[in-house]
Amino acid sequence: MGNIFRKWVVIFSLAMPALCVAQLEPEDPIRIYRIGDITLPVEAVLSGGFSSHETANGSTALTGKPNASGWWRIELQPGIQKIPEPILYMNAMTLTTLKVWLPGEAKPVTLSQLNSLGINDGYSPRILQLSIPENVIAGQSVYWRIETAEVQALRVGLKSENALRTLDAAQSRWHNLIEGTLIALVLAGIVLSVKLRETTFLILAFGTLLSLLFLLANNGDIFYFQSIATWDAEFALQRIFGLAASAVMAYFSYVFLQMERHVPRIAKMQKLLIAALSGLLVLCFVPGIRLHSGIAVAGNLLILGSAITVFASSIILIRDGNRLGRLYLISWAPLCFLAVWRVVEVLLQLPFNAVVSIAFPGSYVIAGILLYSGLGERMLLYKQERDASNQLARIDPLTEIYNRRALDERLQVAAQLAEKSGAQVAFLFADIDHFKQINDSIGHDGGDVVLKEVTQRIRQSLRFGDVFGRYGGEEFIMALPSCTEEEAIQLAERIRAAVADFPVMYADQQVSVTLSIGISMLNSISSDVDAAIKQADKALYYCKQNGRNCVNTLPV
Repeated sequence: MGNIFRKWVVIFSLAMPALCVAQLEPEDPIRIYRIGDITLPVEAVLSGGFSSHETANGSTALTGKPNASGWWRIELQPGIQKIPEPILYMNAMTLTTLKVWLPGEAKPVTLSQLNSLGINDGYSPRILQLSIPENVIAGQSVYWRIETAEVQALRVGLKSENALRTLDAAQSRWHNLIEGTLIALVLAGIVLSVKLRETTFLILAFGTLLSLLFLLANNGDIFYFQSIATWDAEFALQRIFGLAASAVMAYFSYVFLQMERHVPRIAKMQKLLIAALSGLLVLCFVPGIRLHSGIAVAGNLLILGSAITVFASSIILIRDGNRLGRLYLISWAPLCFLAVWRVVEVLLQLPFNAVVSIAFPGSYVIAGILLYSGLGERMLLYKQERDASNQLARIDPLTEIYNRRALDERLQVAAQLAEKSGAQVAFLFADIDHFKQINDSIGHDGGDVVLKEVTQRIRQSLRFGDVFGRYGGEEFIMALPSCTEEEAIQLAERIRAAVADFPVMYADQQVSVTLSIGISMLNSISSDVDAAIKQADKALYYCKQNGRNCVNTLPV
C-alpha cells in the first residue's frame, strides 16, 4: 500500500502544476452581464428592452440565487481578434440546457449535456461549447438563456480551439486518474472485507463508491452514461450522491474512531448528524421538494458539522495518545479542508477556485489510500494482539513452553500425522526427581529457577519439529515424530545427562538436579495418545522405583 501511495503522490505532483497553469491563464476577453429571470420574453431581451436591468458580473463565473438560470449577455472584448478560431464555452456539471443567440441570428443554438456526446466535436460532455463565426467582432454580444438546477457558479470562457481542447484533455486525464484509482479502492475494499471478514472495509468501500459517483456528477463525467444522466433532470444526482457519501463516511468515522468508546458525547452528535443527512437524502426523492435549493444548503451545513465533530474527535484521541486519531486526521484533513472550502463557495455563491477544483477530487484518493492503509494497520494490530492472546493462552508462563491444553492438541496432531504416514512417534514422559525437596531447601523462587533451567536444557537437546510441553508441576512430555524406539532412548539419555551433569546455580548455590524419563511408542496400529501417555507414565514409575535419574521403556 505504501508503494502505491508513493507512486500516486508522484503522479499527483506532476499533474497538479500542469493543470494549475492551464487553469490560471489570463482572463478571457469577455464581459458578462445578468439580464434577468428566465421567463423574460425572447424578443424583448434580444432587442435590448431590458438593458437597463442588466447587472455586471464580476468574473467569468455565472452566479445567481438560487442558481444560474436566467438570461445573460456575453459582450465580446477587443482581445477576441488575437484568438484564432475562438470558442465560447461553459463548464456545466449538472444537467443544463443552454440556448445561445449569436449576433444577427433569430434562431438559437441549443446545447445540453444529454445531446452533447453526438454533436460536441470530441469535447467532454461537461463542456457546452459554440464556435464564434468570423463575422462576429468585438463589441457585439451573445445572449444566453440558461436552464439549470446547478447551485454552484458556472464557469464561462472564450478560448482558441487548441487551448480549449488542451484544457479539456488535461481535465479529462486528471479525472480518469482519480476515478480509476477510486474504482480500484472500491474493489480492494470489497475483496479485503470478504477475505478478512471485516465489515469496516466494506463500509469504507461503499463510502468510496458513493464518493466516486459524487465526483462523476460533480465533474460532469456522469453524462458519459446517458441512461443515468437523464435522471439528473428529475433528481439532483450530485446532491443525492453527495449526501449519501457524506452519511456513509460520517458513519465510517464513527466506527473507525470508535467514538462511542472514546468520545461518547461527540458520538451522540455524530449519530444525529448521520440521521439528519439520511433524512435529507430521503427528501431528495420526494416530488415537489426534491430539487429545492434548501436541501443543498442544509446538506452543506450538516457536512460542515460532521467535519467539525470528526476533527474534534481526532484531536481528543491524539491528546489521549490514541494513534487512530492521528492517522484519521492526516488522511482526512486535506479532503475536509477542501470540502469545507467548496461548501463555503456554494453557500456564498462564490466562483469556484480553480486550484481547489483540481485538488478536491485528488484529496478523495489520498484520503482513501491512507484510510485503507490505516484499516490494514489496525487489522494487523488486532491480529497481533489476538495472536498474542492465543499464544498466552497456549504457553506456560513460567517455562514458556506448551501448557497442558496446547500440549494435548499438539499430541493429537502428532498422532494423526503418524496414522497417515505410518511413521512412529516416541513419547517421553519426564519428571524432576525429588522436586519437593528442592523447593523445601531453596524456596519456591529457587524451584522456579530450576524449572526454567531444566526446560531450557531439554529444549536444546530436542530436534526441530519435536513437541514439548509442561504436563503439570515438575512433569514434562515430549513427542518425537518419525523416531524409532532406539533413537528415542538415545535422545532421552542425552536429555537426562544434560540435566544431571551440570548443577543449577541459584543464589550462589549449586543445586543438583536429575530427571527420570519414561518412553512409549505410538504407531499407525496403536495411535491412542492417552494410552501412549499412560504407558510412558508406567515406564517413568519404573524409573522412580529403580533409583531415579534414568531412562526406561516398556513394551506397548
